[in-house]
Amino acid sequence: MLLVILLATLVLGIGCVMAVRLWEYVRDFRPAQVPPVLSHRRLRSRIEQDLDHLLLLYRQGLLDEIQYHRLADELIDQLATVLEKESVPAEV
Repeated sequence: MLLVILLATLVLGIGCVMAVRLWEYVRDFRPAQVPPVLSHRRLRSRIEQDLDHLLLLYRQGLLDEIQYHRLADELIDQLATVLEKESVPAEV
């Protein structure tokens, strides 16, 4: 009986390892999904919404100050890039 239990455990372990390897193989060779290109105005409003949501999470205490500043800096950099693309250079 002990031999049957050990063999069943071995087969189950091998099956789990094979399933994980198959899942990793499928995940690695799956074509990447290209995100849709957003217009500058829509992208700007999305970044502003993300900043508002981030501030809300910080005020609720779900983010500490370091996390808040790191994430806010990333979003502000993205917003600065979008605003730079939107701005029209002044002609001299």
